[in-house]
Amino acid sequence: MTDVTAIVRDHGESACALLNRISPSDPNADRKLAEVSGHLLAMRDDLILAQRGGQDCREPLSRTNAIISAMFGLEFPHAGLQWARLCETRDGLQHLLDEMRAHDGRGARGTTGGA
Repeated sequence: MTDVTAIVRDHGESACALLNRISPSDPNADRKLAEVSGHLLAMRDDLILAQRGGQDCREPLSRTNAIISAMFGLEFPHAGLQWARLCETRDGLQHLLDEMRAHDGRGARGTTGGA
């Protein structure tokens, strides 16, 4: 059985890292956004497979679909980098990752509690 937290963590952290490296004047923003889209679509597809395999993925799947919708809102119509929408996508993805980490017993942003 596939671990839902691992699906979100693996794809989500890769996408979030790319989003964090895009700046408003980034000449490679289109390429990076294409990579982010690939990670998000793979995350959605893997969550669908896990759901079909009997895991409860409703919440992360629903939120992933919302993040993808925000992502594609960046693309159409495309009139330069839509910074506010990119930030909305990044922040939504980071919030999902933080919640999955907390659920998995890890602290926010991949940290662990304790000494």
